Amino acid sequence: MGESVLVALIGGCALVLTAPTGLLALVLNRKVNAIRHQVTNHHTVNLREDLDAKHDDNRDLLQTIARDVGGMKEDLRLVRSTQARYDERLYNLETKGKRPWRRSTRR
Repeated sequence: MGESVLVALIGGCALVLTAPTGLLALVLNRKVNAIRHQVTNHHTVNLREDLDAKHDDNRDLLQTIARDVGGMKEDLRLVRSTQARYDERLYNLETKGKRPWRRSTRR
């Protein structure tokens, strides 16, 4: 074999061995670029500041809700106590103060 054949053979082997590596690098480069696009932050505000502001808003809203629920609980206590007084008055009017479970001492 001539020297030119050996040079061509070595060049061909080098091409065959390095071509898959180059193709793999291209595929990996595309995947990395796709991942980078998904991870890139397009916010105009710092993400931490944005989340802190949202947490503050949520905390304020939860405090308002807790205060409103507390007020409703107090209102419900008032309604129940008023209803209990009315029930007692109505019972006394209907039974004229007599308890049905007590026996009269007179016969």
